[in-house]
Amino acid sequence: MSLLEHYRKLLDQYDQVLTLSKLILRELRSQTEEGNLASLLEKKRSVGESITRLTQKISTARIENYSDPNLKTLIEVKGFLKQITEKAELIREVEEKIQNLLQKKG
Repeated sequence: MSLLEHYRKLLDQYDQVLTLSKLILRELRSQTEEGNLASLLEKKRSVGESITRLTQKISTARIENYSDPNLKTLIEVKGFLKQITEKAELIREVEEKIQNLLQKKG
């Protein structure tokens, strides 16, 4: 898998975490049965572990040379990093809402 493909997959996983966090918040607000909540939390944990593994792979990936195709790849990666940063910020906002809601529930 190329570096660019790793970043595409990482972005997709951040999308999954954001979706799961929003679903968890919705479940907490609606106070439905806890079975759904436990399932969502498990899925989110699993995706989080996958993000950790993929991030480690990316950090050890080597760029063999600095030819034009690699420079083009780096430019594309920069775009993915920007999108990942934006997703991470959205996830942080949803997580804060979850935390606040849980604190109110005691």
